[in-house]
Amino acid sequence: MGLFDASQFQGNLGAFARGMPGAIQRGLAEAGATLLDDSRTLTPTPPKRTGRLRESGSVIVGRLVPATTQGTEGASEPGTPCTDAMPEKVAGRWACFVGFNTQYAAKVHNTAFNFREPGSGTGFLQRKMIERRSLYLGVLNEVVKREMGTG
Repeated sequence: MGLFDASQFQGNLGAFARGMPGAIQRGLAEAGATLLDDSRTLTPTPPKRTGRLRESGSVIVGRLVPATTQGTEGASEPGTPCTDAMPEKVAGRWACFVGFNTQYAAKVHNTAFNFREPGSGTGFLQRKMIERRSLYLGVLNEVVKREMGTG
């Protein structure tokens, strides 16, 4: 007669569960940073001549701001990272906010203008989120697997 003792498994499962929230946060941060970088390097990009739009990009996960576009090449003025969306809008949810913090960001993102700079245009965030969704989810997945020691 044998006895299967699951106490070690139970202890390991508890440690695994405790580590999961941090791994998910780090995965969201890395996926968001990838999206933010793609928004300024892959067409369409935020226009340059509108002031500080390019330097106002941020990634926010929970109460952390793991990435911004402050100081990036190509910005015409210093910008202020977008921090007004958190934590109220995603409190208690696994979410990553990627956005730009200028009064005209939404208008420039959503309205077709005759942009002077080649490659700049509308949808500089949304188009990447749609077209490259699987890439960003893959980044999240790989970070969580790496952090949890399962990848």
